Amino acid sequence: MPRRRPRSCAREEAEREAASAVAELAARKHQHVEEARLTGEETDAAIRALRAQLRDAREQHERSAAEAEALLGEQEELSRRYRHEATELAQRSEGLVVELRSEASSERTRAVDAELRAARQELSRLRGAEAQHRATAHAWAYERKQLLRQADGPPRKSRKEDPHAAAVRQVEKAMARARVAQQQQQKRVPPQPRLQSQAVQQ
Repeated sequence: MPRRRPRSCAREEAEREAASAVAELAARKHQHVEEARLTGEETDAAIRALRAQLRDAREQHERSAAEAEALLGEQEELSRRYRHEATELAQRSEGLVVELRSEASSERTRAVDAELRAARQELSRLRGAEAQHRATAHAWAYERKQLLRQADGPPRKSRKEDPHAAAVRQVEKAMARARVAQQQQQKRVPPQPRLQSQAVQQ
């Protein structure tokens, strides 16, 4: 009987050790499972966070791409509008240049016509004045000749009282004054421009 007691004690001791080992294994297993669960949750949270960040990054990239496309479209539209306005401005400028040239040509033509009319009027006036002076000189010459013929008649008693000689002297004085006036008038008449004289000749 005394020998059986140690066997029971050893068995109990072995059972206790086995139970302790099983409990330790269960605790370790539970700890491992808990750690695995926590690690999985952390991993899932990290994955979810990364996915959220990736989604936000994609959305931001899409927004940036859309904004960039919109800006490019606006720039192209502005460039097209500027080119169109530049073309219109160039055409308008060319039209204004042509119009100004036409107006300048018309002004020059009108100025030349006015100069031609003035030159013709001046020429007509000078011709009329010349004809009048010639007629006057011819009349005075004829009158002087008549007076000289009359002065060559029978002598009078007194030379001072001869009316024909006095008339001749008056005519000569009048002709001298007329020649002086004609010379002064010719000096006052300005020389006509070369363009006007050529136009008048044409």
